[in-house]
Amino acid sequence: MSDLSYETSLMIDSAKRLFDKEFDISFIRAFAEDPTSHKCDLFNEFVKLGWSGLSIPEEHGGFGYDHQALCALLREMGHAAAPSLYFSTIVVPSLVLRSLDSNCARDLLLESIAKGQITVIVATDSSTIGAFSAPATMKAEPYGDQYRISGTANYLSDLDIASLLLVPAVSKSGDVILATVNIDSDGIE
Repeated sequence: MSDLSYETSLMIDSAKRLFDKEFDISFIRAFAEDPTSHKCDLFNEFVKLGWSGLSIPEEHGGFGYDHQALCALLREMGHAAAPSLYFSTIVVPSLVLRSLDSNCARDLLLESIAKGQITVIVATDSSTIGAFSAPATMKAEPYGDQYRISGTANYLSDLDIASLLLVPAVSKSGDVILATVNIDSDGIE
């Protein structure tokens, strides 16, 4: 890891210290007994350290680090066997949103993720896991000036702490849209 930038090296050193201090056997046991509250604590710690905005561009409230820094942090999380929601609530939604054309809604979501104001997960089914461009099986039907989404998402990692879902769905015209769904919306089961 000698080819990491000075800033990334400092971040990795602080990550190692945090993981060495916090992720001992007592934490793992406590996490197993009450994962939801510990996930919220972990999320808040990641936000405090600035990791929620690590790879989000600066113009959207992040730090604009490259994927090498992100991968180095994920490597340290894996090395520490850190029970982490970082990948599902920060990395995946940020990457999905950054793959879209810039617009007000997308930019606001990126800024909110960077600041740790929302916890977002991508709701997927077996055909879209690992490949956002795969055919979505969720359906989007016009409903006023919005869409009504129907279907089943079988993969909802860290749903217990999510406040917002990003749902890839197919409209009647065959276009794939990315709907934002509040976790407290009627009809979510």
